[in-house]
Amino acid sequence: MSDARPFPPRPEAAPPMLEASLSAVPDLLPFFLVFALLLVPLARWQAGRRELPPAATVLWALGGAGVLAVTLTPIAGAHPAPSCAYGPGAWQDALGPQGLMNAALFGAPAFFAVLALRRPFAVAAGAVVTSAALETAQALLRTGRACDVADLLANAAGALLGAVLAAGWLVLRRTRLRAPLLRDALGGLGLGAAGLAAVAAVLQIAVPLHRDLGVRTPAAGAWSAPAGDGGLALANALTARLYGPQARVLTTSALPAPRFAVTTDAGSFRTDWPAGRLLSFTVVPGGAVVAPGRDGAVPVGPEEQAAAGARFAAEWFADLTASVAPTVTPSGADGASRTLGYHRTGPDGAPQAPGVEITVDAAGRVTAATAVR
Repeated sequence: MSDARPFPPRPEAAPPMLEASLSAVPDLLPFFLVFALLLVPLARWQAGRRELPPAATVLWALGGAGVLAVTLTPIAGAHPAPSCAYGPGAWQDALGPQGLMNAALFGAPAFFAVLALRRPFAVAAGAVVTSAALETAQALLRTGRACDVADLLANAAGALLGAVLAAGWLVLRRTRLRAPLLRDALGGLGLGAAGLAAVAAVLQIAVPLHRDLGVRTPAAGAWSAPAGDGGLALANALTARLYGPQARVLTTSALPAPRFAVTTDAGSFRTDWPAGRLLSFTVVPGGAVVAPGRDGAVPVGPEEQAAAGARFAAEWFADLTASVAPTVTPSGADGASRTLGYHRTGPDGAPQAPGVEITVDAAGRVTAATAVR
C-alpha cells in the first residue's frame, strides 16, 4: 500500500480532552496562569469602561482562562493528524463522566458571562461557537488533543445550562437585561448561525471527519463494532499484543484509505484495515500498561535501547526493515531516549518512503512508532 504523505506519518486518536489534561498538570498550570494574566486585566478594564459588575466579569475571565488552558495546552509526544470524530456513541459520551466534566468546564464561564453582560441569548450562542472553534483549533494546532463531536455536545450543553441558570438568577434578583429579550434572542441567533457556519467551512476545508465504527455498550464501558465487521476483534487482538492483556479498548474508528484507528487506556495505534499491519503506535504518559520491551524503570545503555527497537521492528515492520540498517539518534526533551530510523534517503539526504521510525525510552521501552508503507 502506498502513502503519498511525507515521512513520518502522524499518529491518530488522541486522548479525550479532560483526561489528557489531567495527565499533563505540570503544563496545564503555566498555560492557565498565562491566559489568566492576559484575560483578567482585560476583564477589569472592560468592567470599568462598560460599567459591568467587576466580580462577575473577573470570574468570567478566570473561567475562560481555564477553558483555554484545558483545551489548548499541548500534550507531550502526541501530534495527531487534523481530524474530528463523530458517531452514534457521541450522546452517550456527552452524558458520561467525561462529558459532565466538560459541561462543568464550559458552564461556569457562561454563568458569569451572563451575570456580567446580562444578555443570556448572546452569551449562550457565543459559548457554543467558542466550543466549536476550540474543537477545530485542537485539530488544526496538532497539540495532541482530540477533536470530538461528543466534546462539542457536552461543552455546548454545559454552556447553555450555565446561561439558563444565570438568567434565572437575574430574574430572581429582578435585574434588568441590557437589551430587550427579543433583540437579544435575534442577535444570539445571528451570532450562532454566522459563527457555526464559519467553523463548518474550516472543517470542510481543513479537518477531515471520521466516523466511529461502533456503539458504546454501557455494561462493559467499551466500544463494539457492528455485527460481522470484525473491527473489535482485530482491535482487541492487536491491543493485547502491543500493550498486554490488561489493556482495554476504548474506541475504534474507521479512517480513509483504508485505515483503522484504535484508542486504548494505555495508548493508541493505527493499522491497515482489514490486514492489521501496524502503521503507528503511541503510549500515553502514565498509561495503565507499560510499552513493549523491558518493564523496568532502570535506565539502560544505548546499545540495549537500539536492541529493543530492533526487536520491535522485526516483529511489527519486518517488511520495511529487513534490509535497512537503522540510524540511531538521541531524542526526547533530555536526549535520553533513542529513535531508530529505518528509511532510505534521496539525493538530497531527505528521508524517503517507505520507512519506519521507532522511539525507545531510557528504560528500553518502545513508546512510539510510525511507518509509511
